[in-house]
Amino acid sequence: MNIEVAALLQDIGTLGFPDKILKKKENELDIVEKALLQQHPSLGQTALQQIKKLSDICLIIRHHHERYDGLGYPDNLRGEMIPAGSRIIAIADSLDILVNPWESHERYSADRAIHELEKEAGKSFDPNYVYKFIELLKDVKHEVTGADSIEIDISELKEGMILASDIKTRRGLLLIASGEVMQTSHLAKIKNFQRIDPVVTKILVRSH
Repeated sequence: MNIEVAALLQDIGTLGFPDKILKKKENELDIVEKALLQQHPSLGQTALQQIKKLSDICLIIRHHHERYDGLGYPDNLRGEMIPAGSRIIAIADSLDILVNPWESHERYSADRAIHELEKEAGKSFDPNYVYKFIELLKDVKHEVTGADSIEIDISELKEGMILASDIKTRRGLLLIASGEVMQTSHLAKIKNFQRIDPVVTKILVRSH
């Protein structure tokens, strides 16, 4: 449960950050932007640490951008010094970015995403968890690749359509999960969020 909650709150430290920073890949940031972005794990921890029940979750959030090889941030932890929850979220977050990218970024196929995870095993990620993720990913490959699905603009969504990808806001908040059948209430929810935290514009729906 702690990992699930931490995954939902992992980027709470980016609240108030300019969208132009959040839309970029980390290797596209300039020095100032990168320094700001690298503060968000500790900012997230600070924002939540007054709630005693969230102490373990705060620790997971603080370290979700550490790397297995010790080259991450904010504390350059390595290997099993990094909380297990943080190591798991690091892989899940990277996978999500690859297969459900911002509208301006390339969407990876499941096979290509698997290859990227394998390349980073022992570097960015705990290799044991990487191979567990890959096993799971292969099991749901049909869904992840969007087989039998089409990409549409969020404005084209209609009642009765079946989602083949999650609908998330630009800050990563999950609004409607993949597999849901679109209803009037879902469309209203999306419309309401467009004013405060816009929804990622391109999504996948079942083609039949």
